[in-house]
Amino acid sequence: MDITVRLSAGLAQGIGQPRLQLTLAEAATMADLYAWLRDRYPDLAPQIDTAIPVIAGRHVPMTTPLTPNTEVALLLPVSGGL
Repeated sequence: MDITVRLSAGLAQGIGQPRLQLTLAEAATMADLYAWLRDRYPDLAPQIDTAIPVIAGRHVPMTTPLTPNTEVALLLPVSGGL
């Protein structure tokens, strides 16, 4: 199945593009997506592992099954302030 992944700025910089189009197995879950990304971008594995998965504006668990044409946003946590 085809999936679109929108990457936060830190991940996009490391991968070299803000969006990925990829194909996963029909029964893939969010965990499978993370495994796919870690396999292809091992230098970014620590950042990938801390990314927060969001579908349709909602944080989703790693067990979430993906459906065809899903758009997943991977957001890196931020900290700071005054």
